[in-house]
Amino acid sequence: MTGRWTTAGVAAGALALGGASVGVGRLAGRDLSWPIGLLIGLVVGAVVLVGLRLPEVDPVPPAPPARPDPPASTAFGDLTSLVRLVEADARDPQRFEARLRPRLTAVATERLFQHHGIDWRTDAGRAAAATVLGPGTTALLTAPPGTLRLTPQTLTSWIRELEAL
Repeated sequence: MTGRWTTAGVAAGALALGGASVGVGRLAGRDLSWPIGLLIGLVVGAVVLVGLRLPEVDPVPPAPPARPDPPASTAFGDLTSLVRLVEADARDPQRFEARLRPRLTAVATERLFQHHGIDWRTDAGRAAAATVLGPGTTALLTAPPGTLRLTPQTLTSWIRELEAL
């Protein structure tokens, strides 16, 4: 039904309700006049018409807030890929210096900052880190490129020292 036919149907129903209320009132022994009955019917019809015009669905919920950007440092997320890097880089010292060592140093500096509040990038942070770091991790962070050798023993000692940070 269109809006015009709905309105006409509700108006006719309201008039019929008003007439029926007058008839029932007179049968019950009340002296109810026709204008009062029609007014009752029109009020009920208006309420029904307003109810029909209300929206039938819930409003659309607001969009969820935007997720914050990921942190700039993702060193801890790289830990899962380190196993494959170690296997490949153990045979090639240049790949160790280019791929694995930067990730290990990122993990070390991030753990220093998160667990001890020490910023490795500053001179004061490097001095404070000397008391916290083990000899293997200090060598990992400070040794010139090409001087460290990757062996299973050195990797194990670095990982233990990183876990102890």
